[in-house]
Amino acid sequence: MALKKYLKLKRGGYVTLIFLLSSMLIVIPLLAFTFGRVIKFNDLTSMLIRQKQEEIAVLTSVNESVEYLLTSGMYYILPDDALIDPSSSAELLIRENSEAMKEYTLSSEIYNMNYVISDDIDISDHVVMSDILNFPPSQRAVAGEKYFLIKTTIHKNKEPSYCKEIAVEITPSGTVYELWHREFVIY
Repeated sequence: MALKKYLKLKRGGYVTLIFLLSSMLIVIPLLAFTFGRVIKFNDLTSMLIRQKQEEIAVLTSVNESVEYLLTSGMYYILPDDALIDPSSSAELLIRENSEAMKEYTLSSEIYNMNYVISDDIDISDHVVMSDILNFPPSQRAVAGEKYFLIKTTIHKNKEPSYCKEIAVEITPSGTVYELWHREFVIY
């Protein structure tokens, strides 16, 4: 009788041992796979958080640029009929700002888009042209409104940089309208 109990316990022990070994063969790889997924999820989460922080930085920079345009009064420097070569951004650039963030540099530039070019020697004959490099076709202000391009760039180390351009119109009453915007990556 005692021998039968011993063999029964021994067999149960073998079954338990086999069950434990087989479960370890399944559970350990499953835990490793799950842990790897968690690590990837954490990496993805940190990347998404960083992108959100960059979006907030760009939005803040654009808002500061618009605020600057509304409060500075400097954008009235160029008369509506100024003869400006739009291929020379130095003549159009009215403000440039750059600040270092954690892992990147955030720069913002404001360009005056109220320009016309004369393709003739006669200055009174103006022809509206466009700068094919960076800017949309210029247009003359009809009722005193002003047009600007706000260009915000995140310069990253060893990664493609991100750029957002917003064209705005400011009416004589101080109302700001967004004409268009575009986002692109600079390699």
